[in-house]
Amino acid sequence: MVNVSWEMASEYTEWLSNKTGAKYRLPTESESEYAARAGTTTVYPFVDEILPTHARFSFRAIASSPLANDNRSVNRNNFRLYHMVGNVQEWVQDGWEDSYVNAPNDSQARRGNSRERVVRGGSYLDGPDKVRSAYRTFLAADAANAATGFRVVREVE
Repeated sequence: MVNVSWEMASEYTEWLSNKTGAKYRLPTESESEYAARAGTTTVYPFVDEILPTHARFSFRAIASSPLANDNRSVNRNNFRLYHMVGNVQEWVQDGWEDSYVNAPNDSQARRGNSRERVVRGGSYLDGPDKVRSAYRTFLAADAANAATGFRVVREVE
């Protein structure tokens, strides 16, 4: 799903939690990077150079659209997750901060700036530099566009 603001994505996780009785939320920034890296230390989740079989991104020309979430034309990462980089950038819980100074070291979300929220992973519109495992940027919490979506985390006890 794209064209969804951080506010809408957060409201959805609250609705889903209430509907199911389970606890759903957006991932934290550190959880998102951990899931994208899938145990690797390379620049991208697979290797240090990225190919079109690794992710949906603008390789030689600007890609025109994201892939459907069930599209398996790109490789999954070591955690068997698809589209962790490229395709659509994804909202996370964290408020935007310019650096990791004073960031929590326990995978909790940074509250930070409530107006600007972190997005991770880059999108189909981005080149290789913006689909790195560590790439991060921000958008206004009420912004929505065709290159930004979200995934949810279900908490288990």
